[in-house]
Amino acid sequence: MGTQFGYFCKTPLIQFLGRNPRLRPLPKGFFIENKKKERYITYQMDENTLVISGIKIFYHNRGAGDAILILHGWGSRSEHWLKTQEELVRRGYRVIIPDLPGFGRSDEPPDEWSLAEYSQFINEFSKAAYIPYFTLVGHSFGGRIAMDYAIRHPKQVHALVLIDAAGITPRKKLKLNFFMVLSKVGNLIFELPLLEFLQPIVRKVWYKITRINDYYVATSRMRAVMRRVMEENLEQYLPHITKPTLILWGENDFTTPISDALIIHRSIPVTHLHIFPGAGHSLELEVPLKIARQMDKFLKTI
Repeated sequence: MGTQFGYFCKTPLIQFLGRNPRLRPLPKGFFIENKKKERYITYQMDENTLVISGIKIFYHNRGAGDAILILHGWGSRSEHWLKTQEELVRRGYRVIIPDLPGFGRSDEPPDEWSLAEYSQFINEFSKAAYIPYFTLVGHSFGGRIAMDYAIRHPKQVHALVLIDAAGITPRKKLKLNFFMVLSKVGNLIFELPLLEFLQPIVRKVWYKITRINDYYVATSRMRAVMRRVMEENLEQYLPHITKPTLILWGENDFTTPISDALIIHRSIPVTHLHIFPGAGHSLELEVPLKIARQMDKFLKTI
């Protein structure tokens, strides 16, 4: 068998795949090395697409070594994590970053998904991308999914990294509802003939002040998804997370404040907490190399 078929006979697993017609061969670019738990699955191409339950998913996939799966935040995309990916690849990891359904170049989910359905998607994606065992990294909304996934599928998770993670308290839903009412009142005021021309400018400033721009730029389906996932408080389930967990947080994060980090730190049995002085909510843009170094340091100790 040549490498043009995407795999080679190096391990018993590959030979088994070759003999069993019910199992598809590995896609072009994949190589499996004979390592413990088969975490060492290498993919030599960067930009890729998969179809998961009819949803086209775009993802970045680079490197060789222990697998790290990164889940971005709400309104974000995989490209925001490329500097962190590059640093982790340089340090000897395979790093996979999908555009979650509804974001970036991936399709929207077919329905108004809840957190459980995003976790199920991660389970299906990890199988399709040949990531049987991995460190799971989640930022903000992605952190919410990561915690839920670690509770539901602990056998697939080597370790957990939570970066400014959401999912602790439902207060943001109350905030969202409050500002929605104020926004509707404001719209009525600025529909008056003499004030109508000011409406786009005031709306832009208002969304920035209230930090709910993600909601208003989303489609109607993704707005419904946002409302559903915000209703779910994971705090009571955190003690069920048994994997070593690294918590990375920005000192000046006002979207998910440090109080949330402290709750996670107290609730999960085995955690390490690192706070970045002066940083805010978007660590992947503010300190991308530093979070990669902290992840590498953490993973080398477990």
